[in-house]
Amino acid sequence: TLTCPGNVTVQCAALVPAVNTASVVTADNCGPAPTVTFVGDVISGQTCTNRFIVTRTYRTTDACNNSATCIQIITVFDNTAPTLTCPQNVTVQCAALVPAVNIAAVVTADNCSGTPTVTFVSDVISNTTCINRFIVTRTYRSTDICGNSATCEQTITVFDNTVPFIQCPGNLTVQCASQVPQPNTGLVIATDNCNGLSTITFVNDLISNQTCTNRYNVTRTYR
Repeated sequence: TLTCPGNVTVQCAALVPAVNTASVVTADNCGPAPTVTFVGDVISGQTCTNRFIVTRTYRTTDACNNSATCIQIITVFDNTAPTLTCPQNVTVQCAALVPAVNIAAVVTADNCSGTPTVTFVSDVISNTTCINRFIVTRTYRSTDICGNSATCEQTITVFDNTVPFIQCPGNLTVQCASQVPQPNTGLVIATDNCNGLSTITFVNDLISNQTCTNRYNVTRTYR
């Protein structure tokens, strides 16, 4: 008589237990104790590297060559998704500064041997209030050799809160009120941090320190 080790289920091919004749319980109606030998492993039902069944057979033989066999079933079934960590969330000023997709920046690992495959899933844009104010939700997926997968998300916030650079025309002194130049936005120099065109407008003229018709200050403001 003999009793094989109990059936087991493991996640990975590397975790299949080694052959162990000492774990087989055997007895004989006569002495001496029977001899246990390993017969073989038969693999079936394999759908990927870490999903298959091992049918392991042991034999026990007594002193008169009477023998019997038993079978241990070892099921290998990897159903654990890989782990992954997306790149850190970032905030940038301009749409042009949104980082490119970079699967190499995703850190991933699997419970079984082999490196999972990382793929880019999608960018979803939300909360758009202007060209340079919105949120990108970037999703990556990691898939192991048996098709188990998991996703992670990186949040990229685009928020332009930098004012444009503006330079007014130079200060000017004239003799007469009639010589005060008209507002001219074409003389204003302006640039923006986000490669966009700034819209220049005339705000107002404020007159101060007037002592006569032709003696006063004009403070002219452009935006």
